Amino acid sequence: MTVQAAKNAEIVDELPDFSQPERYPFLIGVYLAINAIPDAYGIIDGPNCLFFKAEYIHGKHDIRSTLLDVLGHHRIAATTIHPGTVAMSRGEAVQNLVLEIDKLPDSKIIFVSSLPMVTIIGTMYDSLLRDTQAQTKARLIDCPGRSLQGDWLDGYSDMLVALASNIEIADGEPDRRKVAIVGLIFDRNEGDQVGNVKELERLVAGLGLELVTVWLSGQGYEKLAEIRYAGTILAFPEGRKAAKIIGKRSGAQVIDVEAPFGLTRTRRFIDRLARATGTETQARELVDRELYAVIPRVEWLIPHVFIGKTVGFSGPPDYLGGFVQIAGELGLQVVHLSSSSLAKHLEEDLNADGEQPPPVLFEPKLAAGQRETERLNALGLDLMICNSAMRLRIPAGRVRMDFGFPSYFHHALTDTPFLGFRGWLHFVDRMANALLSDTTQYETQMLRSGDA
Repeated sequence: MTVQAAKNAEIVDELPDFSQPERYPFLIGVYLAINAIPDAYGIIDGPNCLFFKAEYIHGKHDIRSTLLDVLGHHRIAATTIHPGTVAMSRGEAVQNLVLEIDKLPDSKIIFVSSLPMVTIIGTMYDSLLRDTQAQTKARLIDCPGRSLQGDWLDGYSDMLVALASNIEIADGEPDRRKVAIVGLIFDRNEGDQVGNVKELERLVAGLGLELVTVWLSGQGYEKLAEIRYAGTILAFPEGRKAAKIIGKRSGAQVIDVEAPFGLTRTRRFIDRLARATGTETQARELVDRELYAVIPRVEWLIPHVFIGKTVGFSGPPDYLGGFVQIAGELGLQVVHLSSSSLAKHLEEDLNADGEQPPPVLFEPKLAAGQRETERLNALGLDLMICNSAMRLRIPAGRVRMDFGFPSYFHHALTDTPFLGFRGWLHFVDRMANALLSDTTQYETQMLRSGDA
């Protein structure tokens, strides 16, 4: 390298990184929430290009999505407003779309949001929807657009808040033995997320309690409204604001819990619920029974497949701490943590349980991501668990496992949860098979041992 080239490199290193961040926008979270409520529709006051964001989800990340319809009855609709018409808008296009969508037989709830280019003209969507509500059978709900301030998890969380503020719960009689969960990131209708819901139902039932609804979970509006009967609400991180609103409206007890990702967090999830409902004895029996059922199945894998391997994980902040604990229990060394979201969504200290994980890269920019990829490649990373966008950055020679949003290369046709005790086993199963797919290493070992 010449002296001038070296100086140029130093200058480039000192410049701010203006490359594209790995972060999904606010409206993606809005769309994921609508995707998770089968009788919900979304109207976005903005240009026609908003419609195509649904293609991030429908048929790509979620092969069971119903956001788009072959007959044109799409569950995402844009007003197609543009700069030439935005100044004259008074919300007529929104109202017209509401009345048109309300005619569809399966429309039970219609959310309305907007892009900043339209929001700045001051359209009062809340009053517009109140005036229109008398003409519709569907529940109309305003979800203020925050595309400039938030990311996809903000969009998802804000949809839960909007739902909690507007859902009809007046005739409920909360019972503490009836439980609701608010804040599950139900990013698709496939077997991994459907399996998560079934596993949560199974664990709650194991305490002799009833899980009346999960926000969100592929359940329709009427099922979501059964939250009015829940006297105990478990709030996952992305649902804590919404859960507090429901608790204030209904009088239910709200308990903040971690997503039960991994054995340790599943035990804590059960313990907190048991203390709130007086079911401690059932909880001890349930935990002992579940651990006895799953732990022996991985005893061979830990020394032969996992111990000493290096692993990276990229996913929603709700799952970072759980993964660090999972890796520690299996003898894996975590060498990378990242998330395609804003740092504010991590509400815990990852060192609190005595672990020493690497710092988390939030919304890593393209240049920073490339440097991190080079570092991991030089390190000899054994397994990278990440979404499909990051997967494409990892060299093909490295073992990669799809997880989180978006997941274009892995789909779940049957129930394969990753939460709860059974979810832990499925997740460990996937990791083991991913590592074992690195056949060169294991074929060499088999040849040396005379087994091949």
